[in-house]
Amino acid sequence: MKSIKETYTTSTVDSDSEAWVGMGVVATIVVTIWIGLWVWNLIAIIKYWDVIPVWAQIIGILGLLPSVGIGNIISLIVIYVARGSSTRRKSRSTRRKSRSRR
Repeated sequence: MKSIKETYTTSTVDSDSEAWVGMGVVATIVVTIWIGLWVWNLIAIIKYWDVIPVWAQIIGILGLLPSVGIGNIISLIVIYVARGSSTRRKSRSTRRKSRSRR
């Protein structure tokens, strides 16, 4: 029969190794999400490079750098907001041109 002290130390070692496995799983998920956002940001910058204004291009590139505190999420928001506003402006100007030709 084991003493109480031996049982306690054995279970503590097991829970520590389980904690390390849990932290490893969480770290893997976080890194996977971060890489996915980074790739999405890169694709969005390449796809909308000609459409977005210069300030959004700069923020998009800064968002790709891991050392800059802007982050991928803010960069993606800026790119899609700038893309939406520039396409609306273009569609309005196109409508005005078509109305003036009539």
